[in-house]
Amino acid sequence: MLMTLLALALAAGTAGQAPAPAAAADDPARAIAPFVEPDTMAVVQLDLDHIDLEKIAARAGGDDASGSFAENMKDVTGLMNQLRAAGAHRLYVLINLGDMPGPPVIVAPGANADAIAGLLCSKEGGKGGSRMKLPACATIRGAVVAGSQRAVDRIKGLTPTPRPEVEAAFAAVPGDSIGARILLIPSADTRRVVEEMIPELPPQLGGGPVTNITHGILWLAAGVGLDGDHPTFRLVVASPDEQAARRIEQTGRSAADLLVKAPFDPAVPGLVARLKSEIQGPRIVVSGDADTAAGLIAAVVRPAREASTRSACVNNEKQMALALHNYASAHKGKFPPAYTTDKDGKPLLSWRVLILPYLEQHALFKEFHQDEPWDSPHNKALIDRMPVTYRCPLQTVGSAREGKTRYVGLRGPNTIFRGAQDVGLRDITDGTSNTIFFLDAGDDHAVVWTKPDDLAMPADEAAMKAVLGAHPTSRGRGTDFAFADGSVHFLRDGIKFATFKALATFSGGEVISSDDF
Repeated sequence: MLMTLLALALAAGTAGQAPAPAAAADDPARAIAPFVEPDTMAVVQLDLDHIDLEKIAARAGGDDASGSFAENMKDVTGLMNQLRAAGAHRLYVLINLGDMPGPPVIVAPGANADAIAGLLCSKEGGKGGSRMKLPACATIRGAVVAGSQRAVDRIKGLTPTPRPEVEAAFAAVPGDSIGARILLIPSADTRRVVEEMIPELPPQLGGGPVTNITHGILWLAAGVGLDGDHPTFRLVVASPDEQAARRIEQTGRSAADLLVKAPFDPAVPGLVARLKSEIQGPRIVVSGDADTAAGLIAAVVRPAREASTRSACVNNEKQMALALHNYASAHKGKFPPAYTTDKDGKPLLSWRVLILPYLEQHALFKEFHQDEPWDSPHNKALIDRMPVTYRCPLQTVGSAREGKTRYVGLRGPNTIFRGAQDVGLRDITDGTSNTIFFLDAGDDHAVVWTKPDDLAMPADEAAMKAVLGAHPTSRGRGTDFAFADGSVHFLRDGIKFATFKALATFSGGEVISSDDF
C-alpha cells in the first residue's frame, strides 16, 4: 500500500483538475505537526480535492495497466475517492524507521471520523471499504490515525515536539493548489543507519564519505503544483551551507548521468535535459514540468518494480520445485506425471493438482474428485480457487481470474512432463541441474491450472524465440525456468536451440556447461 501511495503522489502532477475550494483554511504544516514524531523521516501529503485519482493511477501504472500494480492502484484510488466522499480532504502518510517493515501511519483529518475510520480500518472488509486494511484506527486530536496498533498507541501518548524543518520543508513548496508533497526529513537515527550501512559513496556517485550526504541534506521537499494548464514540479534540497549544497548537487549530477546511461529507457536523456537545477545559497532547487518529473520517476521505479515482481514469480517457482521434490520423496523417488488418466487413458487432472498437498493445500486437494476430468461439474467449480503460488504478480488480472497459470511444463519426448508416464530422479541421467522442470510461459501460453495442459516443446529456433521473446524485461527478452535441482534460471531468447533442447530433456546424453545458458 505504501509504494502505491507514493506512486500516486509522484504522478499527481500529470492529472490535475481545477482546484476546489479548500475544505479548511488550515496550514498543512500545522495540521500534521501534532502527529510528527522525533523519528519521523518522511511525510507524504495528498490533497484529495485537487487531483484526479483515476488519471493519476493510469499514469503511475504505465505499461502495467492490466497487472497487479494496476490492481493495487485501483484499490487505493477507490479508497481515496471514498475518503473524499466521507469528508477527508487531505491525506498524510508518515514514515517512521521504527515502524518498518510494518505499515506506515496514515493521518486523515475530517469531520466524519467514524466513516473515515471505517474505510481505513473496517474489520468487515466490505460494504464499500477497501480490501487494503490497516490494523488499527483511533481519532486523535481531531483526525483519524491509522497504522499498526503499536504506532497508534504511541501517537496517542505523543507530546508534540517542534520540528522546524518540517515547517520549512512545507514552506519550500507552497501554494493552495499543491496536489501532492513529499518531504524527506531524516532523523538522527536514519542518518546513523545509512552511515553504518554505506560508509562510502560508490565511485559512480563521486565517492567520498556518505556523511557528505547524511550531513549535507537537512531536508528535501518535492511538490506538484496544479495551477494553470501545465502542472509544475519543484524539488528543494536544504543544506547547512552553500558548500554542502554544491557537494550534494554534484552527487545529484552523477546520479543523473548514471540514469542517462542506463539502457532501460531511451527517453531518459531528453527528460533529464528538460529539468532546471540551480543553487540558491544553501539550497538546491530543481524545477520543471510535472510530466518530465513523472517520466523520470517512472524510469527509476519501473526496474525496481519489475525486480520486485520477478522476485515474487521466482519464489513461486522455487516453492513449486520444492513441492515436486517433496512429492517424489513420498512416491518412491518419482515425480508426478503431467496428468492422471482414467482407465481408458483419457487425461483427467494436471500435475499442478497432484502437488497441492505439498504446497500446504491438502484440504483443497481432497475436494477434487480424482476419478473425474478437470472440467467435470464438480472439479470445474474448484478452478477459481487457484492457489496464490500459481499466480505470478506479472500476470494480467483477467487471466488470473479465469483460473489460468503461467507456470507450465514442457511437453515432448523425453521431457519430465511428457504425459501419463512419471519420471524419477534416477531417470534424469543428464543431471538435475541441466534439466528443466517447468517455466513461466507468460500470459500468451497460460493454461487453466487444473487442466492437463502444458506447453508443447518448441520444434525449432523460431518457435523457441516466440516463447522466450514474448517477455521483454530490462535484462532483455527471456523468461525464468525452474530446473530439476530446484534452482531457477533466466534463459534469454538468444540461447542456442540445441542447448535449449538439451536442457528440456532428461536423458539425452548431451554435455552442457553452465556457461551455455
